[in-house]
Amino acid sequence: MPGGPYWALPSPIDDKIVVTTNLQRLSLEDSFWCDRLGGDGLVPGKDGFLITGDHNIVHGRWELVFQVSGNGDNPTRFVRSIGDMDRAKTLLSFMTEGALVCGIGSTSIDDFTRGNIDEKSILSLIRDRLKSLNCGIEVVDLSRAAQPQVPFQVVDDFLAVNEAESAKLKSIEDARRDRESLLQAAAGMVFNELIEAIDCYEKEDSTDDLGAGKSLKDIYALLEDDRIGGNASVVINESKLYQTEVVEEFRSRSERFEKLLYGGPHCQDHFLA
Repeated sequence: MPGGPYWALPSPIDDKIVVTTNLQRLSLEDSFWCDRLGGDGLVPGKDGFLITGDHNIVHGRWELVFQVSGNGDNPTRFVRSIGDMDRAKTLLSFMTEGALVCGIGSTSIDDFTRGNIDEKSILSLIRDRLKSLNCGIEVVDLSRAAQPQVPFQVVDDFLAVNEAESAKLKSIEDARRDRESLLQAAAGMVFNELIEAIDCYEKEDSTDDLGAGKSLKDIYALLEDDRIGGNASVVINESKLYQTEVVEEFRSRSERFEKLLYGGPHCQDHFLA
C-alpha cells in the first residue's frame, strides 16, 4: 500500500514485514562456467556452458544488479507475489539464465570471445519477463564477471586459430603498407587516381569502347598534374629535359642551315662545296 504511516497491532495479531529497496547483486558464477583443467569432456549438471549461434560451446560469468522499486505499491506487490529476497534471487536466476541462453544463442563464437555481447538486449528480455509478472522488481544492470572462455579441451587449438588469424591480418596490413609505399614511390600522391584511370582505360580498350580516348586523356592529365611524384616524376622530368635538348639542337641546326643557304654567294659556295 502506498503512503503511510500505518498502524499495526502487536504480534501475533499483525506482522511487520520489512522490504529493502537497496541495490541487490545476483552472481551467476557457476551456471555457465567450468574451471576444471582435466577430463575428457564436460559433465552435464556439473559443468555449465552456453551454445553460440554458430554451434560452439562457451563459458561465461555474469552479475545482475536489481532492486525492489520503492515507487507506489511495488513493495506490497513484491511481498504478495514473491515473498522475500531469497525467492526473488531464485526467480531472477532462472530468468537471467534463460535470457542468456537466448542472447548467446544469437551470438557468434568470434563476437563472444571478443566481448561483443549484446547485454542490453539480454537485459531488455529480462525486464520484459519481469514486467509480465508485475512483481515490483526492477533490473538495473547486467555485466560480465569474467572474461568469456572457450572449453578447456580446445583452448590450445582456439589460441592457435586466433594466432593464425592475427598473423594473417598482420600480413595483409603489411602488404597494404608495402603496396602504398611502392605506388607512392612510383607516382606520388596521385597513384590511386592513376591506377583507376589505367584500369578504366584497359577495360574500355579491351571492349573497343569509345570512352577509351577520354580515359587516355585522363591518364595524360594526371601525369601532368603537380601532385605527380616518385619515379614517374623523375622519368617525366628527364623526358622533358631530353625533349628540350633535342628541340634546341635541331633549332641550332636549322639556324645554321638558313645562314648557309641565305648568307650570300660566299656562304652558298661553301654550302655547295
